[in-house]
Amino acid sequence: MTAAVALAGAATLALTPTTAGATTTGNNDGASVGGVQGHPADPTNWDCAAGNVCLYTGTGWQGTRFDLFYYQTYSLANWNGAGSWFNNQTGGAFMKITDASGRTIRSSYAVSREGSFDFNPAWYVTLCQSAC
Repeated sequence: MTAAVALAGAATLALTPTTAGATTTGNNDGASVGGVQGHPADPTNWDCAAGNVCLYTGTGWQGTRFDLFYYQTYSLANWNGAGSWFNNQTGGAFMKITDASGRTIRSSYAVSREGSFDFNPAWYVTLCQSAC
């Protein structure tokens, strides 16, 4: 899952985040995000800083947290199971999670979150100033 793919012209779906359970049986033990250092999450403190999109290796905002801040596309590696995310950006900022072909799996405007999300098909996360 580390190969780069140009996402120009990828279709965008604006989906409402849900808390539906993930369907995968894998795990995110070796998960990483290109260029981003992971940190232990503190789900009791809502530790995703304003302006960030945070990805968590565990459900319920637990496990390792990756803080994404810049408007760009981030490559995911070894996200093979259920995790969670929090789009804590401000204003009209937007994020989308896409598969290897650039198809949108999930997208959201700030502020939204999903406590159980199947990252298995996810290869990229893109942050944009507005819908992208």
